[in-house]
Amino acid sequence: MIARSTPRVIPEKRRYWTIQVDDHSSIAFRFPYYQTAYKVIEFVSNCPTDGAPTQAKIAEMLPYMGAAIGAAWFHEALDLEAELDLGALAVFGVNVADELQEEEFTILQIVSLFNQVVAEMQDRMRITVEAEDVAVFSEAPAGAPTT
Repeated sequence: MIARSTPRVIPEKRRYWTIQVDDHSSIAFRFPYYQTAYKVIEFVSNCPTDGAPTQAKIAEMLPYMGAAIGAAWFHEALDLEAELDLGALAVFGVNVADELQEEEFTILQIVSLFNQVVAEMQDRMRITVEAEDVAVFSEAPAGAPTT
């Protein structure tokens, strides 16, 4: 991870939230741009969650966990080295998980972050689904401007 020379200011808006995991400092997250969030949640939905949570199964889930955590990461003092690439979310996720491990997050702490980040992202995505339900996407009336 890269230490920021100037700490990031975290706005008090619904888009932002913080998570405290054990002895780590409070970590801020930001709901990504809607299209990004949709693609990350779609990617995470393919996470293999069947069966008992063995070490091998959790290791197989790390790319998904890292991608979700990394897409929303907005730490005050630390930036990720990994760069978000929606075309290579598994690689991004592996790199984020590796950075978390380097910062001494245990695998259980990564799982905890993942569960909380995904819940927060899904909650915020639900708002967009509700908006889709009430939005009217029909043709403009005859003679109405179309710009």
